[in-house]
Amino acid sequence: MGAIRIWKDPQSKAVVFDYTTIQERFTNVLQAIATDAGNVTVFDIYSATHKQEINEFPYTGILKQDGTPAGSSVAEVVNYLNAQFQAAGGGAVPVITSSLIEGVVENTPFNYMITATNDPILFGASGLPAGISVNAATGKIFGYTNAVGVHTVVLSAMNTIGVGTANLILTVSATGGGFTNTYSVLFKDSVFKNHLSIVADTIKRTSHQAWSLDLWIYVNTMKMSDIYSWGTGPGDTVYVGLTAAGAIRVLFQKPVSKRMEVTAGALVAGSWYHVTVVNTGTGTAAGVTIYVDAVAQAKTVVQDDLGTTQAGSGSTAYIARASGNLAQSVWLDAYIDSASYWDKALSAAEVTDIYNGGVPRNLTTLPFAANLKAWWRMGDAGDLYPNLLDHVGTNHAVMVNMTGLNIESFTP
Repeated sequence: MGAIRIWKDPQSKAVVFDYTTIQERFTNVLQAIATDAGNVTVFDIYSATHKQEINEFPYTGILKQDGTPAGSSVAEVVNYLNAQFQAAGGGAVPVITSSLIEGVVENTPFNYMITATNDPILFGASGLPAGISVNAATGKIFGYTNAVGVHTVVLSAMNTIGVGTANLILTVSATGGGFTNTYSVLFKDSVFKNHLSIVADTIKRTSHQAWSLDLWIYVNTMKMSDIYSWGTGPGDTVYVGLTAAGAIRVLFQKPVSKRMEVTAGALVAGSWYHVTVVNTGTGTAAGVTIYVDAVAQAKTVVQDDLGTTQAGSGSTAYIARASGNLAQSVWLDAYIDSASYWDKALSAAEVTDIYNGGVPRNLTTLPFAANLKAWWRMGDAGDLYPNLLDHVGTNHAVMVNMTGLNIESFTP
């Protein structure tokens, strides 16, 4: 059988088959479906349970009235035909209803089911990462993959009317190839004054230089608290902390009367969060971006008159303590894991790479790892009380007012 033209005749309300052995048919009794061989079968429907095959055609041999191809794929041709057939009724194509944003860690099972309206009889998924496949009969997608990255998977669901499609965004997160994250460090509030002291001469950068701070945090008691600082106290400080309402607070100050301060986000106690503070080096509120779980947060500007005066040029850096003396600190009641310091303003895409779909990863494998200047694993990979190693440099942290029990097996 050669090419055949199929189209709806609006005057007779019938479908015309431009082929001598097939008679004109009324539209309300015709439906097209795709075969396993990639052909198109047209059926004459007597009832919901009875049908008669009219003919089977290669989809490439079906033309519109003007002689052009009815479609470039079997799905397009089926949809074209059923659009002609539906003038007197006949239902609708499936609409996919299953989740369109999913994530999985590499080499762990991915288990997903395509669901759709309008009685689908066949499912598909193109663009799946290697190792993951779809069951066309059930719509189940299952498998294991190490194809780290973001994949756009085209889901399809077919019924006797046609094919419905939707894009599934599937993120495969890395474990880092042997990388494990087992421990975090607990900071136990004001009674204990737990904090880390860092000899940070190679990582301190001022308010007017580009840098980024990144960490995972789980707050036990939400209150105004110190997370990270360097400088000489209120007269010369770069500071990151929490407000009593759970916002991330970033402050540049030198002297007390000149400061830039912004807040953003809204953490709540009892959950792990990934927090990144990015400073482009302008010394202004516009140059600071605060991310929570890789999403840039709307900022509240408290004060922005630092001008050209640079803050944060001296003294030791601390985690969970303010720079200056102990009396100036507002103590943290929280776990911190995988904290890192970068000598650049991380881009939104780079923050997303670090966030890794909510799973801490090996930061040294990232393509921008040359800008990673300090990485504290918080108990993993050779850390031994009281020393928490800098796993990319020499900016090691010392646990102060703490014991080995502050290193706990509790992670994002």
